[in-house]
Amino acid sequence: MPRLLLAALAALLVAPASGAQTYALERSNVAAGATSVLSGGGDYALGSTVGGSAAYAYPASGPYGGAAGFWAGLSPAGVVQPTGTPIVSVPPASGVARPTEAFDLPVVVGTAATPAADLFGVSFDLTWDPTRVALVAVAPPEPATPGGLGDCNGDAFADIFTLNQVTGASVQYSVTRRADRCASGVSGEITVVTLSFQVLAAAPAGASAFTISNATATERSGTPIALTPQASSVTVQAVEIVWPGDTNNDGATVSTVDIAPLAAFFGLTGVAREEAQQGITWGVRFASPWAYAGPQPPAPAYDLAHTDANGDGTIDQADLLAIGVNIGRMPERASRVATRR
Repeated sequence: MPRLLLAALAALLVAPASGAQTYALERSNVAAGATSVLSGGGDYALGSTVGGSAAYAYPASGPYGGAAGFWAGLSPAGVVQPTGTPIVSVPPASGVARPTEAFDLPVVVGTAATPAADLFGVSFDLTWDPTRVALVAVAPPEPATPGGLGDCNGDAFADIFTLNQVTGASVQYSVTRRADRCASGVSGEITVVTLSFQVLAAAPAGASAFTISNATATERSGTPIALTPQASSVTVQAVEIVWPGDTNNDGATVSTVDIAPLAAFFGLTGVAREEAQQGITWGVRFASPWAYAGPQPPAPAYDLAHTDANGDGTIDQADLLAIGVNIGRMPERASRVATRR
């Protein structure tokens, strides 16, 4: 590679003298472990190479004052994209949620691989899909959280200022420590806010994305911290909302009419409800769809998950008990499409 191009690339890779920075580069023409393309020029020294990534460092007496960094590859056009500290919203571990359920979505700056350093304040916008989820609450960092952003001196009083503005399906949020109380920022994986959401009962199936934008952060000195927003999502799935005893899913009062489906489909087996969703006490139960596959009798207009009133996976005499217990009751629902965790 010509020395002139290497010098131009080196100028793009300048990192602050305060420490190393990480750079993510397209790897379209650099094979794993190849370092020869980065070894010329003499302006910097290459360090260890791991999986096609090479550490670099400039001499302390050189024009870049000992700046260090990491090259992960090189694009044909020589375009370098700096990658800052990640900022990400963390969905439930399962990645999915049930109808009307609330779940927490912490927003975290830093990861185990790329921790935050001297984080003093951060601001960002976060948007979501209003057809699937609704924001319920915004909870700033707690003062009592060890190593958190909210308390500097252990006195259980918050040492932060926060601001949040909710508009439609977005929130503009900022939090900063107070310089009159805090001598430094915090480092590591730092939760800067916890957003509580609730899945809508009529949410359509699909992924509900949470997108972070306009993210900025600062150290105690006021020096900016480069952030890289990462999107996350919660998957909404279509399930059957079962009211034990409404075996024909007509939404009407449980009555003797609901005995007929038991006789028509007696003995059929399907997917049992999750253990926590089984039973015949009155209320919403969530079940996987159970389509009728037999030739006789004719396929019903409803899903057989409703006929399996107790949710054990078999339509039999035990399901009659749900009718007896709940006769005279009427389901309270607006839609059969929901979500599940």
